Amino acid sequence: VTFDNAGGVRQAVEHLHGLGHRDIGFVSATGSSRSNADRRQAFHVATHEHGLSGVEIGTFAPTVDGGASAADATMRSGVSAVLVSNDVMAVGLLARLVRQGVDVPGEISVVGFDDIVMAGLITPALTSVAIPLRHAGAVAVDRLHAHLSGETPQGPPLDIPTSLVVRESTGPRPHAGA
Repeated sequence: VTFDNAGGVRQAVEHLHGLGHRDIGFVSATGSSRSNADRRQAFHVATHEHGLSGVEIGTFAPTVDGGASAADATMRSGVSAVLVSNDVMAVGLLARLVRQGVDVPGEISVVGFDDIVMAGLITPALTSVAIPLRHAGAVAVDRLHAHLSGETPQGPPLDIPTSLVVRESTGPRPHAGA
């Protein structure tokens, strides 16, 4: 069982593109996470397909502090929106921007990935790509049970779809010179 990281990233990029963003950043997490690598690759594909500038902000620890560290680099990059590899980092990035007086989403839009509970509790609430963990867990248990029972799982490995949950951290691209 895997998640449709590419589909989730595509949804996020299309959402930001629809809001007028043309320069979108991506904040990666350190480590060898397959999902992080998949999301990074999908980001470059999606921004290219839409004729957008996809800017790699950098690689940071997959923690709230790592996200906070990414905030300064994000603002220096000149992007009007940023997709962060996971919500934990996005929460740190968003909190630091707000503490520094940056208007989110007026000056920059922020999108996370995973839709953790905290995403809906912070201010502004974080737009995030939701991973249906309950569904994935149920599918994994069913497949494991079938395997342990000697049954052959039906069909190819499942790629569970994701969905974009739009909240307050994304908005229209700021006007040039505004």
